[in-house]
Amino acid sequence: MIDRIEVVRGGGSALYGSSAIGGTVNVITKIPKRNDYSFGYTYQNIDGVSDQIISGNATVINEERNAGISFFVNNRNRNLYDANNDTFSELPQLKNNAFGTNLFFLPTDNQKIEINFSKMNEYRYGGEMTNKAAHLALQSEERTHDVYAGNIDYQINFNEGKSSLISYFASQYTGRKHYTGIYPDTPAEIQQHLENPPYGNSKTTTLQAGLQFNYKVDSFFRGNNVFTIGAEFVKDAVFDEIKAYNYNIDQVTENFGIFLQSDWEINNKVSVLTGLRIDKHNFVSKAIVSPRVSFLYNFIENTQFRATWGTGFRAPQAFDTDLHIAFAGGGISRVTIEFFGDEVDSIRTFDVETQLSKDKLKKVSIMPNVENKALQEKRESFLKYVSSKTIIFHKNLDLLTGKLNDFFTKATSSFQQLSTEIKRSEPAELFCDGNLILQQLKEYTTVAINQSETAHTQSNINFSIQPQPSFNKQFDVLIKNLNNYSKQGYTNYIFCANDKQAQRFHDIFDDNEQEVSYQTIVFPLHQGFIDTDKKIVCYTDHQIFERYHKFRLKNGYAKKQSITLKELNTLEIGDYVTHIDHGIGKFGGLQKIDVEENKTLQIIDNYNNALNNPDDTEAYQKAFEQMELHNAWDFETQYKQILSKLKFDNLEQKVSELSGGQRKRLALATLLINKPDVLILDEPTNHLDLEMIE
Repeated sequence: MIDRIEVVRGGGSALYGSSAIGGTVNVITKIPKRNDYSFGYTYQNIDGVSDQIISGNATVINEERNAGISFFVNNRNRNLYDANNDTFSELPQLKNNAFGTNLFFLPTDNQKIEINFSKMNEYRYGGEMTNKAAHLALQSEERTHDVYAGNIDYQINFNEGKSSLISYFASQYTGRKHYTGIYPDTPAEIQQHLENPPYGNSKTTTLQAGLQFNYKVDSFFRGNNVFTIGAEFVKDAVFDEIKAYNYNIDQVTENFGIFLQSDWEINNKVSVLTGLRIDKHNFVSKAIVSPRVSFLYNFIENTQFRATWGTGFRAPQAFDTDLHIAFAGGGISRVTIEFFGDEVDSIRTFDVETQLSKDKLKKVSIMPNVENKALQEKRESFLKYVSSKTIIFHKNLDLLTGKLNDFFTKATSSFQQLSTEIKRSEPAELFCDGNLILQQLKEYTTVAINQSETAHTQSNINFSIQPQPSFNKQFDVLIKNLNNYSKQGYTNYIFCANDKQAQRFHDIFDDNEQEVSYQTIVFPLHQGFIDTDKKIVCYTDHQIFERYHKFRLKNGYAKKQSITLKELNTLEIGDYVTHIDHGIGKFGGLQKIDVEENKTLQIIDNYNNALNNPDDTEAYQKAFEQMELHNAWDFETQYKQILSKLKFDNLEQKVSELSGGQRKRLALATLLINKPDVLILDEPTNHLDLEMIE
């Protein structure tokens, strides 16, 4: 039975010792005085989703009321709850079963022995609402906990109840099976995910023992005071493993603490509690001193005010509550921290493959490796991770090795000034100097790309390559240039972004009625060149037309390049903006475009009509200029790319045969082909839609 509950936020718990729990909640129990039992059933319903709780308690004591036993059972079953009908749960599925018992025995009026045991099993699942295994869901989190806890306490009161001695021993074991992840995208990642799903397994065992002596002074400066002195030992063993990520924690920590406390009750309204605790942790070389002060004022009945100040410490260890945070999202999170001078400017996660930022974080916890890996592993330089068959290109090698030597010297000097109380790795174990890099480079084939007067070469390789000249859209100059190279025995190639661009060159050269020797290759090339050794000419379409060559990112544009709706609303007509194709210009306002009135489609229709009327040269020239102005040659390719990203594989399928979801995605494709700066959807969408839009 509970006699009193104290809820205390922060590091200043009101108590030290056996009655204090973590500085947040103090629960003080009392011995039951009679036989008792209770049974409860609670049913809750949220939009048809049930949440049921069944609980029961029973207490039996003997006739002398000096011995008894209490039992409790609890069962809870809550189904998944989806608030916005996106097939992803806002409340997870919960299945909880718990039971426990408490035994007490009073050998004499001033002695008490208490034994407690409890067992809890809990299952939680949240994410995509599906009957598949957790790792097959688009996004999910699954946990299964088994918790066993027990303790035994002994207390004796003497000196007419003014003094007491308390000893206690407690243990807890927590077994956890867990999964947190997102179903991958690429075929290689999917295969690896299915062959080795990233399920994890955790085991945590805690042992705690302590001794506490209390002494009460009835007359202490017009009040009374309870002095407490005690000692406590805690041993914690944490094992956590996710084999798919090669992640493993296997640590044992020990902490021994002694404490002294004064609980001075000045009157029935005011009390002051002061304390001091000294801890010695096996991961910290010196003892940690933690003072504590608490002021309590009962200004009205059943209401009290408490002001607390205290200090504490957090040892450099892995705590059970911290496990698996790094794996939310299905993989180890990579974090980049940007500094502005000595200040942290931003903290962001990023994609390892594309190096693009993903999410912005407010804070991260950087924890040291607390395992004894130094006994089993050693640090290696970066080159040791590179295959011996690799060809390494280097520039300014002397500058590199010189800087490494300077940094190594500074590290050695700083290490010598550090305190010897804490054991630290020496610089030679952590860093490499320039001489080590030079020695390891000898194991590779290296290419120096800088000019050096002292370098000696065995052979020289000259690349006889010239850049593509500028034609300023003058096709007669281009034709003359290509024919000149053709007469010299060169093979001419024009690299185009798509088939439309290739056909465009054929049309242009046919209109000029000149014989041109060239071949088109549909393959986007960043820059053209002329190789005089191989006698080949490689020109690019975007350089000939003086167009900006758009760079393409694997996951779309970086977030910094996109404009937000808030920023867009703040723009006024006449404000300067930057366009990716046309550079700096003035903002002319927003214009609503109906899907049925797509301007590019109209331009393509006009161009096709002009092709069917070859006699109307003026109409053809005007249509050709409009196609060029609006870059309509790529329209079909762009539309196919969008349909492909939206999972349309059969382009011959009739609209009437499409499902409701497919028709929505088709409408979305019609919107996206207009390349809107802002896309506003008037209904909720699911995670798959958002992923495809991005």
